[in-house]
Amino acid sequence: MGQASMRMKAVGLDQARSPEGTHFGIGRDIEAAKQALGAARAHEATASIAAQLVMDQAVAGLQDAGLTVREIADALGASKSDVGRRLRDTVPAVLDYPGDLVGRITAIVSRAWEEGL
Repeated sequence: MGQASMRMKAVGLDQARSPEGTHFGIGRDIEAAKQALGAARAHEATASIAAQLVMDQAVAGLQDAGLTVREIADALGASKSDVGRRLRDTVPAVLDYPGDLVGRITAIVSRAWEEGL
């Protein structure tokens, strides 16, 4: 799964200072910038784990529905080797992370499945 590219459009400076704008960091100090970047990277890592879990869930579900490795790979846009590896290596399990990370991951996973229906 590749990284999504950011789509932007030119706007006035006032609008660019909003949270969705490129200039939201203006007026903030170095510590705030470091903390914001660290938080964003943590969210990115959480989303990445959730995406991996959804892929494992999708592969298991489609195999259970009787699809072949090739059919699963085609349906999910994955390689046959990735699907085969997931089927071989994935055992019934649950997340094992500290703190509220499991809750954040499962919230993303649940939302992904709800939005996909």
